[in-house]
Amino acid sequence: MNRIQRQSISIALCLLAISGAIAQASQRDGRLLQKSADAVFVSRSKVSQANLTIRLNGLQAGDLINIRPAGSQVSATAGTLSKTARLQGVIVSEPIGPGQSLDESALSVTPNVVTFMRTSLTTDMVFLDIEAPARARICVIADGKTILRATIKQPISLHNQEWFTGSSNLSGTISRAGLALAGFGGALQHLREGDYRGVSFSELQVLEKHSPKNGSAGEAVMAALQIDEAGHVVDVIPLTDVPPGFEQTLRTWRFAPYLVSGRATSVSTVVKIVFQ
Repeated sequence: MNRIQRQSISIALCLLAISGAIAQASQRDGRLLQKSADAVFVSRSKVSQANLTIRLNGLQAGDLINIRPAGSQVSATAGTLSKTARLQGVIVSEPIGPGQSLDESALSVTPNVVTFMRTSLTTDMVFLDIEAPARARICVIADGKTILRATIKQPISLHNQEWFTGSSNLSGTISRAGLALAGFGGALQHLREGDYRGVSFSELQVLEKHSPKNGSAGEAVMAALQIDEAGHVVDVIPLTDVPPGFEQTLRTWRFAPYLVSGRATSVSTVVKIVFQ
């Protein structure tokens, strides 16, 4: 059994343990903080579109934010996860379960703004799952700094200051938060379809890159790239609205082969580009 197989088994076992935490978190009053509002749509060029600003205050790098486009409502669910060392015979385990309850004031939701303030100073992991209107223009502001301005098409998540493909439901968000808390933060990139090993964009060496054009200044676009063993981009999956020619341009990018135990491996990653 190689290292990747052992890690896959460990992740699978961890997911089984986390599923119990999901059930507990759902059953205990006050563990999940949930709020919602009907979205307000604005017509632009005969297209009805909602605007949503997400304000995040006091979050720690290890916390996890998931944003998913769906329906016509704005809703947000926040909670915490913790792990506690337990001695079982001669083995020390660290089961994952619900952490401290969040204050009611930590989360507010209006038709156009979701605001979250991290009120817990403990080591508990905070997760925030936001359901945004489909094709809404989203602006994410963390501690007063704009970190994303885009129209998302697919779920995205933020963890350790990096963007990943996200979860399409609340249970998936809690599972991902539990994986990160259990020490499998790198596995967030592995939760994907296909035979591509997920990696952070910062882990890759770009050999050839051409800048996409036709984007609006200040607008961010994100896409998942699937890269073969030779470092060629074989597929581009937009996670946000992208300008004409964007996918074709990214297909011309070339990377150094990504090596695992000395062997070139197909990988997937998420790239974020902000037009100037």
